[in-house]
Order: sequence, then C-alpha cells, then structure tokens
Amino acid sequence: IGEIVIKGPKKIESAAVRGKLASKVGDSVDRVTIRKDVEQLFATGFFNDVRVEQLDKNGKAVLVYTVVEKPSIASISYEGNDELSDDDISEVAELKAFEILDMSRLRVASEKIEKLYEDKGFFLARVKVRVEDDSESDNVRVIFDIVENDKVMVKSIRFLGNRQLHSGNLQGAMETKEGGFFSAIFGGGAYKQDAFDRDVQRLNFLYFNEGFVQVKIDRPQVYVTPDKKGIYITIRVEEGDRFNIGSVDFAGDML
Repeated sequence: IGEIVIKGPKKIESAAVRGKLASKVGDSVDRVTIRKDVEQLFATGFFNDVRVEQLDKNGKAVLVYTVVEKPSIASISYEGNDELSDDDISEVAELKAFEILDMSRLRVASEKIEKLYEDKGFFLARVKVRVEDDSESDNVRVIFDIVENDKVMVKSIRFLGNRQLHSGNLQGAMETKEGGFFSAIFGGGAYKQDAFDRDVQRLNFLYFNEGFVQVKIDRPQVYVTPDKKGIYITIRVEEGDRFNIGSVDFAGDML
C-alpha cells in the first residue's frame, strides 16, 4: 500500500476515519483486512455507506475509502401531546439536536415515550416517528406523532387476606380510586402507575399505625382488559398479629 485516501466525510475529520482502519501504508494489500476496515467504519454508526477502491500508482496500491455520512438531526419536535409537556417527553426520549441520526435510537425513544404515557394511565397512547429532510441543510428533522387516546379506568380494586381492616378503609387511604359514573367529569378513576406505587406505601403505613408491624403486602396483580380501557387490581395482604404497647422504659445516663 503506497497511499490511503479518504473521501466523502464532511462532519467527521478524515484523520478520525483513518484512525479506524487496520490497513496502513507500507502493509501488503489484504482483502480480509480491508473487509474488517469496512465493518469497523460501519460499526461507528456514522455512515450509511462505505466503499473501497484500489488504484495503482507507481507500482504501489492506492486504497480509496469513500464514505457517505448519516445526516445529523436538525430539530426534534413532538405533535399531538396535550397531556404531557415537550420537556417531560424530551427527558425520557434522550435525544438531542445535532446528533447523528440513528434509527435504532429513534425506535427506542418511541418505546420510552409510550412507556411514559402508560405510567400516566394512557395505555392506548401510540407514538410514531417521522424523519424529514431539512430544506435549509443536509440534515433531517425528527417529528414524533403522538396519539394519546383516553386514559384507562380502574374498574375494581379488590383486597384478599384483610381480616382486621375493612376493604373500604384500605381503599380510602389510596390515591387510586375505582372509576364511577362521574369519573369522566371530575377526572377520577384513572390509573396512574406513579400514584399506584405510592398507594402501596400508604397501605403499609396505615397498617403500621394500627399496630400490624409485621404486615406483608404482596406486589399487586394488575389485569388490563383486552381493549385496554379498563383495569382490575387485586392486592393480597398478610396482616400478621396486632401489637399493643407493653411497657415504656428508659435506659442510659439520665439526669
């Protein structure tokens, strides 16, 4: 190899491309090594295409590596999100403008956004991503199209194993409520994962205050109806014995 030429890079320095190559000036031309060079360049995630051409010059080989860079993201926008702010969605999407376009990361971002909506009670939310050419540059614009749909409603909350505390008392301590006739008007009955997680702590605290210091509350079982419009929650409780205060003693160096 008499010379190695890098063609095509605009955003990435030619020296950085050259640094990824196993082929070096002075080495013998090796097709296996050249194939590894191509694989290594693709593995960086920066290029859509890599081509290698061999030319002859003064009895030595000239290897020409021609790369086609992936575009950068000029802007990221979210459309259709009425319930959640752009900032909330952007935080979980973990994408930034001027990054190299990576379709796999866009798919992961879409899944994370749908998971965020699911945690907020929107089990029917759907997210699609569009990539459009930016007319002012060689880069692209990324648009997330969001269809929020309705929240899933809590149809029933059932407790199993609670013999000392009535189910009504337990439900009264929870932020998550069963949906009723007026739920759509007053906003009640919607399932929110973060609120439900706090409810489990509330139930433990309620039992502790009633003297059940050994209470065990299993991970709640959540069943979502096939149409994903209703949810049924079952919470298993092992109350244990109820304890009263026996005696109060003080120990140590007391004045």
